[in-house]
Amino acid sequence: MTFYDNHDMARMNADIKGFINANNWLFTSRGIPVVYYGSETAFMAGTAEHEGNRNYYGVDKIAEAKTHPVAQSMKTVAHIRKESVALQRGLQLNLDFNQDTAAFYRIYQHDGVIQNALVLLNKGDAETSIELSGDKLHAGTYTDAMSGKQTSISNGLSYPVPANGVVVLLNDTAISNPKILAELAKLQQVVPM
Repeated sequence: MTFYDNHDMARMNADIKGFINANNWLFTSRGIPVVYYGSETAFMAGTAEHEGNRNYYGVDKIAEAKTHPVAQSMKTVAHIRKESVALQRGLQLNLDFNQDTAAFYRIYQHDGVIQNALVLLNKGDAETSIELSGDKLHAGTYTDAMSGKQTSISNGLSYPVPANGVVVLLNDTAISNPKILAELAKLQQVVPM
């Protein structure tokens, strides 16, 4: 299980964008995401254990969560995870990490079930295009899990990711790129499927 705060530690000290970005990572990277009550509205952000992080949430906050930007964003990325076996159980192959962006694969290939999730994260305040070279990528047609837009990847990728956003591109064909296969073999020695 992975989490960024809970009842035994200080709540995450972040603004709304920080919580959205943390949830985008939490729901797409390895592990089982655990969200402490109230984090869906940035409740008592930054307060320490016994100094407010366990305060009563209340019916007003529950009602607020229905339209709160953190809760709405989390609902979207949680639904994508729910529908993707790769995000739930796939190995994680990191591709590119920078100051405000990250790109990685979650790859699930087991008992005839194949799904590759190419995850693109942007924690910056402006939309940016994430660019990846072809030698890091599995060629094929990918479907954007949010928009349904299809994208063909062959020699590389340049894909726009909204500010404080996440894009998950899904592909259901067996990995054929020798570099990726070699990396997967290493990962499977550490984390067998």
